[in-house]
Amino acid sequence: MKYPTVFHLLVQEFEKAKIPVILIGGFAVNYYKVSRATGDVDILMMDEHFEKASSLLSLAGYKEVVRGHAFARFKSGQPLLMDLDVLFVDKETFSGMVNEAREVEIEGNKIKVASLNHLIALKLHSLKNNFSHREDPDLRDIVRLIQENQMAMTKEEFRELCLKYGTQELYERVIGIVRQWKS
Repeated sequence: MKYPTVFHLLVQEFEKAKIPVILIGGFAVNYYKVSRATGDVDILMMDEHFEKASSLLSLAGYKEVVRGHAFARFKSGQPLLMDLDVLFVDKETFSGMVNEAREVEIEGNKIKVASLNHLIALKLHSLKNNFSHREDPDLRDIVRLIQENQMAMTKEEFRELCLKYGTQELYERVIGIVRQWKS
């Protein structure tokens, strides 16, 4: 199978196989007006579809190089296909996220992108779970997403989001950085 981009693969083959995905990570951040360089594509899918998706990726020349409890990284053998990070969640979580996701067009392909709140929640979750190698980019993304999108969320709603997916400390850090940037 030959694909000009990973987006063609995701749309053509995953749709045929009835594997819905949601775009998260750097490309999703870019959709929300925050310019961010990224070297891979990050997607979210239901855990029950992971094995089928893994097989499709293997047929397209991808190799699974990392596999965790709810995460896998695939490297492409083709120079034009970006690496792919896959986060897999239960059906209930995915259903809630896909209902609020927006459909966007990338490289001529329509794909769902996580809602702004869900994207921020994923980044808070990453920070909370001490993925220290991600702290600076994720924290910076959260602050810039808030600023660029003039979130309609009240300070209390944002605090609740932080407490649900992050921590009180993360809330205070983000609020502190936003205040500094405003002055």
